[in-house]
Amino acid sequence: MKKEEYILAKWLSGEVSDQQLKHQVGDDHVESYRVILNELESLAAPERDQKRKDEFFKLLDQPKKAVKKSKIIILRPLAMAASLMLLLGLFVGLQNTTYTATNSLQMVVLPDESRVTLEPNSSFSYNKVLYAFRRTLDLQGNAFFEVEKGSDFRVQSDLGSVEVLGTSFRVFERKGIFNVQCFSGTVQVNTDKLHEVIEKGEQFGNQAKKVQNHQLKDHIAAIEHFENVPLKTVLTELNTIFSVDIRFDDSNPLFEEGFSGTINSDDLDLSLNIVMRPFELNYEKTQQSIIVLPN
Repeated sequence: MKKEEYILAKWLSGEVSDQQLKHQVGDDHVESYRVILNELESLAAPERDQKRKDEFFKLLDQPKKAVKKSKIIILRPLAMAASLMLLLGLFVGLQNTTYTATNSLQMVVLPDESRVTLEPNSSFSYNKVLYAFRRTLDLQGNAFFEVEKGSDFRVQSDLGSVEVLGTSFRVFERKGIFNVQCFSGTVQVNTDKLHEVIEKGEQFGNQAKKVQNHQLKDHIAAIEHFENVPLKTVLTELNTIFSVDIRFDDSNPLFEEGFSGTINSDDLDLSLNIVMRPFELNYEKTQQSIIVLPN
């Protein structure tokens, strides 16, 4: 491996700082590398645009066609970086690392020592190389985050995104419900229609369309707070939390009514009573399932 490629590899892995890299290759070259990283990050998305990729690779091939020496010098870092990226497996076949929790909590320590605790039936993915430059991950489901201070940390989901610098927070994203609870520090929540900043002890939910202030217990998965969430959605979430089969007649309009309250996700019976009491519902347990009885 050439000396420049070795230095670039160390930079990509976080072992060489921007200043050290600039000393070796110059400011303009470092900026060229960052352009490549941004392009690669966009090309890694599931909805890859083949035309856009072709144009990008055509740009990388330009040094071979350039005639003027000055242009060769300017574009050479792109070609060198491209060859290195190819060796590292970062081109079109770039794959994100994915973690999935099935029936129990799973903790993942990220490269910067930030921690993600996935709740059951949830997953997240991120790119280990690009993470050093942009702390971004994609979440499906629910997770608790403890973020080390540093550059912006961004959690993306289908329903919205959360941006922080260093804090602890929980994201709930399932079946059209997007809820963010802040346990320390401050976080910014973005959806298609709303942008909110919430502080310690506050939470934001797209069902309530506003910030709520609650005493949040500083412990992962110890509580679930719902604000005017359809009863059938709450029961479905209990299915997920406790890995049980709760059966009910979802054609009954009663299950469309909103539930507001906090449940203890460490105690199934207590949670069932909290959820069903306002609707005067009862339930019975069988060996295979829990059946909600009509009132």
